[in-house]
Amino acid sequence: MVQDRAAQLGAITSALASAAARRGTTVVVAGPPGAGFTAVLEASAGVARAQPRWCVVRGRAVLEEAGIGNALLQQLVSPLVEELDRLAAAGEDLAPAPRAALNTVTGWAVPSPGQVPLSMAVLWALETVSRRRPVLVAVDDVPWADEASLEVLRFLCRRLSGTSVCLLLAAPGSEPALDWPDADRVVELAPLDPVAAEVLLAQVAPDSGPIARERVLRLAAGRPRRLVDLGRLAQASAPAGTTTALRSAALPWVQRAVLDLEARPAAERRRLLVAGLLDDPSGAPLARRVERLLTDGGRAAGVHLFEDLPEPAPDPLLAELAAEGVEPGERATAHRAWAAVLEPVAASARAEGRAELAARLSGEALRQQALSTPDDAGERAGAAARLRSGAEELLRHDPRRAGDLLALAAQLEDDDDARRDDLLRAAETASALGRTLLAAALSERAGGPRTALDAALVARTRAARALVVGERERAVVELVEALGRCADAAAEDGPGAVAAGGAGRAADEALLTAAVLSVVALRGTGSPAAEAILAAAERLPEPVAGQVRAVSALLVPWQDAVPGEQQEALVEVLEALDRSSLPVLRWAADAARALGRGDLVGAVGRSRAPHLTGPAAVDLHLARYAAHLDTSISRAEEHIALARGHLQHAPELAAAVAQAQAVIDVVRCYSAADLVTPLPALDVRTTETDGARWAHAQSHRLRGEVQLAVEVLRPMWPAGQVPSTGALVSSIPYATSLKEAGADPAELRAVLSEVAAWAQGSATPLARVSRLLCSALTSDDVAEQEALLAAAAGEGGPPLVTGTAELTLGMLLRRARRAVDARGPLQRAVDAFEEAGMPGFARQAQRELAATAPQRPLRRVGSRELTSQEREVAHLAAQGASNAEVALSLGISSRTVAHHLQKVYAKLEIPGRQQLAGRLDRV
Repeated sequence: MVQDRAAQLGAITSALASAAARRGTTVVVAGPPGAGFTAVLEASAGVARAQPRWCVVRGRAVLEEAGIGNALLQQLVSPLVEELDRLAAAGEDLAPAPRAALNTVTGWAVPSPGQVPLSMAVLWALETVSRRRPVLVAVDDVPWADEASLEVLRFLCRRLSGTSVCLLLAAPGSEPALDWPDADRVVELAPLDPVAAEVLLAQVAPDSGPIARERVLRLAAGRPRRLVDLGRLAQASAPAGTTTALRSAALPWVQRAVLDLEARPAAERRRLLVAGLLDDPSGAPLARRVERLLTDGGRAAGVHLFEDLPEPAPDPLLAELAAEGVEPGERATAHRAWAAVLEPVAASARAEGRAELAARLSGEALRQQALSTPDDAGERAGAAARLRSGAEELLRHDPRRAGDLLALAAQLEDDDDARRDDLLRAAETASALGRTLLAAALSERAGGPRTALDAALVARTRAARALVVGERERAVVELVEALGRCADAAAEDGPGAVAAGGAGRAADEALLTAAVLSVVALRGTGSPAAEAILAAAERLPEPVAGQVRAVSALLVPWQDAVPGEQQEALVEVLEALDRSSLPVLRWAADAARALGRGDLVGAVGRSRAPHLTGPAAVDLHLARYAAHLDTSISRAEEHIALARGHLQHAPELAAAVAQAQAVIDVVRCYSAADLVTPLPALDVRTTETDGARWAHAQSHRLRGEVQLAVEVLRPMWPAGQVPSTGALVSSIPYATSLKEAGADPAELRAVLSEVAAWAQGSATPLARVSRLLCSALTSDDVAEQEALLAAAAGEGGPPLVTGTAELTLGMLLRRARRAVDARGPLQRAVDAFEEAGMPGFARQAQRELAATAPQRPLRRVGSRELTSQEREVAHLAAQGASNAEVALSLGISSRTVAHHLQKVYAKLEIPGRQQLAGRLDRV
């Protein structure tokens, strides 16, 4: 499991080659302890053994043998003596004096006066063996070797030139320039880069959760040996979903760190204790101030937020061990010192408008204060209340730490109802972050729901899980129940629960639940979801009741919607979701896209994005993917890649990510030949299924299979229901396919009616352009088509919208033989599609634009030069497209395609399309 060590192994391999050419070399491998020295030496030995004739001698110094003379040398000499004995048996004449000296190292003889010095005897043995075969001497943990062995190794460093010996020394924690000045090469083992560390941890602890993995990576600090040990600890504790104390783990590198810690001076152990008690790294620059407060009673806070001179970060493993091993009283004192330092700095950050930093520092201060709270019921209850408040503020910035604050509040709370409420909220957050085992443990500790608010939280958690696996209808049922329970709880609280400037806990949870329900449920007259929201609003206190009524506007049928109310409702929903970690932002992104406000989605969760894991992280990036679809395909694809990186802790969302990728793959295609990747199946329902249906339909259209395109898109338009956002944004290809397939005119009119209602209710450029284009593409009157398309082109909007309108207008004008008029719209279409990163559509617009170029002089009769149209037809046919597929791609008839192909065959002097590809390559 050697990761991220290619450069170091390359240098050692080069040294082996030098030794094989009788240029003996000494290589010292340096770096911090635990950086993977043993693995590098094993890999180097493997390289030598893989080559013919190499003799590999291994040794390892042991700290307990540092006082035994020649302890390390005995490991190295024993295999050399065996090699010498084989040479003697084969008739080699060996010098008896150095051979006898070697026996004193192996224990076969007692040192005698006048014997050959051991360093000379070992050098003689290496020279003798290396005359027959190259020798690699690999020694691990050299700094722990006994002094006599070190003296021999230093002597060898100066005497190997002209031999076929490579001396490879692993010296963790040493200074090569001081300890090994005669070494020929020094190879530094730097910490693993984050990607390599992730790969190694995945091999060691494949079942560990995201937070446990984060802890291991932080404590290992890029050191592979540490990472392997800690990874095994995380793997062993994975079934419980909890964190195991380090000092209780019988792990070699942890125990080494414990010994290292105990050997350090008291001042340094205090510094490590201070660092080990800190959870949020935003407070790290204040560590020295806490240390001063503990030692000499220094001031807790100053005028500056942080110290002017940053200190080097302490070893995270030593810091955590220091925090674990300290006496409870000393730990409580350190916790109080942290709280005393953090509180004024958090207040200063808040006064300066640095909201995220203030929330983080304040949350950490509350945590430190709570951990030092004595066993007094009143103080414990007050600390729990403050932790809840801090968690609310921190939730929009770091859900993981907010959930941990809630779990800590539950530990301090003596009131059963409040404790259960804290545990359920912490479990909901853990579930959203992919911490499924921890979520289950917290839910089990909470027990069954006893209050209306408990039942609401449980139902909402079930709804979130249903949404993750695509069960939208079940989620709506659960959300309706959760909203009703929230309203019950708010009614039980009464007017006294309404604080100045806000409502009680139950009312806040009702607003969040209503916001989720408004984007998950489908629009429609008499919607049960809308009725549930309005009924809940009647029982909620103001101003929450007004906010809940406002979000219900997103469930109004489009024909009854008021654009201004729609925008206000969307803003209200996104603000509510920004205060939550529920993985439902992707559903809100659909609503935002229908209202032309995808830009608002990017602002939600911006500060907490780096701290999300599991379903919440995948949901966030899929939402941003959807928000960028109409403006930048490349940006949308970036978010798909980011979502894919979080699937390890949200495997149930793999189908959604694959369906989203299908849209990107197809939108880049110009012809059916460009579709090289199979499209995902549509039988798994996710938030991205509508987009995947568009991708399948577009692939059918590229092949000329218009009827199949209709059949794929038709399920998105159920009779008697308001179509989804995915259906509405796919209305142009659906209406066009219906027209080309000769579908029932009533079905086409129904589509146009829904699109017109959407345009009226949203008043967005995307909706208005879709209405105009659908009307134009299904009209048989050329003049009416041109007027509608010109109006669509003038609507503006994102690149995809304007590009589609300009391209369609340009194509109409070109086919009306108005090439000069067509050039402007077509050029603008090319620019729009290139800006949006849609090469397939841009290429189509470029082909149309090329066809409007001024006519060349007439070619002489018999010319073999292909026209631009003949070239396009020939290239598509050479890629395997049928005449019907070529006709659909180029907007001409199949008969015209056949005519062009006959002319191409004649000009290229080939019998048919089987020879097209090879002949075109030579033209």
